[in-house]
Amino acid sequence: MPALLEITQIVNAFVPTFFGTDGPDLKSEVCRFIQGCKMVEKELLEEPNAELTQTIIKCLKLRLLGSAYLRIAGLEFGSVDALCNQIKKFYLKKRNIDQIREQILSCKQNTRETASSFGDRIEVLLHEALDTITIQWEDESSQKVMTDDFKRVAVKTFIKGLRDRALRARFIDQQKRRVKFLNCDSRTGRRNF
Repeated sequence: MPALLEITQIVNAFVPTFFGTDGPDLKSEVCRFIQGCKMVEKELLEEPNAELTQTIIKCLKLRLLGSAYLRIAGLEFGSVDALCNQIKKFYLKKRNIDQIREQILSCKQNTRETASSFGDRIEVLLHEALDTITIQWEDESSQKVMTDDFKRVAVKTFIKGLRDRALRARFIDQQKRRVKFLNCDSRTGRRNF
């Protein structure tokens, strides 16, 4: 097990201080703090070790300052992930599923944006929706229905939001061919074309 001084040096090298002050940079601050925590965990915890984990968590808590320290320092955590999840819970305001759907549906490709960047933008929103679905719906069948629906909405929004009509037509044609290919005759199991 590494010495406390070594653990502290590694934590200080990888994890930025975190104040938790509300503002436009809060989300990126949270992301940098959590990324640093994951790097420390990867560096120091090669195998499960409860004593080392608790020492790392204590050192990570010392990177919290101001209101973040007051909110988090007194809480107990069994893992670095639990600490990170609590910080996310306190500092990242989640949009509800309807707000995310509205955001996806309103996406359109910007004038100077590549189709790939536009797709990436929708994909980020889709991942946020899928995370929210996992949290809000415990039933796996409901999760599957909602996940499939959001994927379908994301694809349709991408195609509809493309500025290049030729590219949009290609995607629509591909989608039609795919649907035709997947249309199976339930009695014979053969595909109908």
